Amino acid sequence: MYDRLGDILSQSLESGILNKKGKSDAKKASEAQVLEVIIPDSIRQNLKILELEQDATYTSAKKAFHEKLKEIHPDTRNEKSSEKKAGVQTEKLLADWHTIDSWYEKNQESAKHPY
Repeated sequence: MYDRLGDILSQSLESGILNKKGKSDAKKASEAQVLEVIIPDSIRQNLKILELEQDATYTSAKKAFHEKLKEIHPDTRNEKSSEKKAGVQTEKLLADWHTIDSWYEKNQESAKHPY
């Protein structure tokens, strides 16, 4: 039994169906499929606000959001006049992030369950 399993594994490695790190071509294809998802204009605009490309990962988007939030948050302002503007910018950024976060979550679920 183990000999047969070893033969199947060897054949899979040789044919390229399975690479040495254990990632199958099917998994690579599903990852590529995620990248081929049509990105709505609203998400593209929100990613531009975060200064990200449209193929940005969720992790990089989240990191960019936190950096941008630190940059514009009202608590980082010394002047009272700019605090109100920063508050409005922060609210907009939070709304934009919510849109991005929901979109990533939705597309991650559809990638897991394509049918």
